[in-house]
Amino acid sequence: MQFFEEKLLEAVRERAAGESVFTAFRRLVVDSCAGLVAEERAAMITEAATLINASPALQAREREIVARYTQALAGLLAEETGASPDDIEPLAVASALMGAHRALVTHVRAGVLTGRRGLALAADARSQATRAFALLRNGLADYAIKKG
Repeated sequence: MQFFEEKLLEAVRERAAGESVFTAFRRLVVDSCAGLVAEERAAMITEAATLINASPALQAREREIVARYTQALAGLLAEETGASPDDIEPLAVASALMGAHRALVTHVRAGVLTGRRGLALAADARSQATRAFALLRNGLADYAIKKG
């Protein structure tokens, strides 16, 4: 079984000429929400979430896997852009994209564990993913400005 994160790297690697990394990454994440309609997916997520939530070792392993794919994505971006080895931009972009993906995973797991299923789960996940990626697309400059 292929990690979803590997599919994200493939989507970035194999995107069409002229397409941004953001667009390719976002499309795969948002489009994958449709698969959440299937009851089998909810059952699989429930089982995995229950196991991971109960095991600090599995939680650590999951973080390691995500960190490895984040570094791989950063390396791919650095290669494509010609960034110097000390340039943090590729890692910042990779971290932001993977962070949005991980936040969605956490949100979906929590929803499934509280009984959300089917179309409601898929629609909520798609909405959350769309909002998160819109924030990244538009930038963070105007996010959470402290009110005086």
